[in-house]
Amino acid sequence: MKVLLTSHGSTGDIYPVIALGVELIKRGHTVTFATAPLYEPEIIRAGLRYVYLPPNWDQDKFADAMRELTKARTNIETLQIVYRHSLPFIDEITEILVHEIEHADVIVSSYIFPHYRILADRLNKPFAILTFSHNVVPSEEMPPHPLVKIPVPEGTIRRYWSKLNWTVANRVVDRAVNRVVGKELIKIGMPKVKDWVKQPAELAMISVSKAIFERNNHYPEIFKYVGYLRWQSSSRTDMLERVISFCGGDKVPVLTFGSVTFRRKEEFINRFLENWPRDKKIIIQRGWLDIEVPDSYENICLIGSMSHDDLLQYASMMIHHGGAGTTSSALHAGIPQIIIPHIGDQFFWAREIRRIEVGKRLRRRFWPERLPTRVKQIENSEEMQSRARAVAAILKEENGAAQAAITLENFVDRSQQRAVIV
Repeated sequence: MKVLLTSHGSTGDIYPVIALGVELIKRGHTVTFATAPLYEPEIIRAGLRYVYLPPNWDQDKFADAMRELTKARTNIETLQIVYRHSLPFIDEITEILVHEIEHADVIVSSYIFPHYRILADRLNKPFAILTFSHNVVPSEEMPPHPLVKIPVPEGTIRRYWSKLNWTVANRVVDRAVNRVVGKELIKIGMPKVKDWVKQPAELAMISVSKAIFERNNHYPEIFKYVGYLRWQSSSRTDMLERVISFCGGDKVPVLTFGSVTFRRKEEFINRFLENWPRDKKIIIQRGWLDIEVPDSYENICLIGSMSHDDLLQYASMMIHHGGAGTTSSALHAGIPQIIIPHIGDQFFWAREIRRIEVGKRLRRRFWPERLPTRVKQIENSEEMQSRARAVAAILKEENGAAQAAITLENFVDRSQQRAVIV
């Protein structure tokens, strides 16, 4: 089977797709990954064939784009900004993907670009999407994420309420996306986006743990929980030795904002330094924010990119932005987490982590002042630490990459059988 993968965004949008590609190769398939050249080295390291897609941005340019996303007030505004970034490249992306789809048996795209389905349909190729968060599943029991807080009685009323709001959300998202890219799609001979939420593909694989996060069974059959897809950065012996030496046999909090960047970073970091106890150790990853700390802070270990699995062996907890990948790393490490959400589904993950009782949330406006208190609360909560370990034990028994590969194989087999019958 020849598989074409494509995804755009930060490492959290790329690494799970790499994990799927690696598993597919193990199972004897040929895999191509089309994305921005920033990720070419990691894709090549994984053994996948790489195909260039614009934009040809370096990490600083991607960081600037991420900073713009933090200005969005709603998830829909975030989506519009993402599509606005893609506008200058639609023609070139389409041309490259059409060429690659012609030589593929199936195309798998990240959830945020389901309109690639149109290209696959035109070439009679099966199309699937991969999503890293289950807030996109149109459940009968659970309305779209922003409306979850509204108290609605269980049963028929709640199911009607949820279905109504998913229908409205579908129309609103379609309209919002088409407002940005609709005319450009028509110019290149493609129809406007339709059913972005309710029918993004014939198969939508959800890369989260079914055992932990599936709360009901009333959602469309196209959505399949496959489990986490995990790919790690290269091990860094120099960085790991530095962490081990700094910890001195103890476990300490780890702070990272991953690929998230935000305005007034110097102000926030200075406020953090003013409030963090000078006798309390903490490890900080620079990330795309490129955090800097004066050498005089000997209680702070500043590190660069390294494998989460290597780093979190020495972490008492993880303090982060709430990206799906980072949240997954903390869950697999069996440690509590503090989430400081900034954009998109990070707010949803903060809510989910609290729901399953393995962490807390801090609002981004006041996190520098309130972080020390939250850290103490978690350190004093044996119940939360025990719960985090129990979740990790469940995840240890799952193999999301294998399940996703099997799900995709079955999907392609069914698609080919239907084609033969027709």
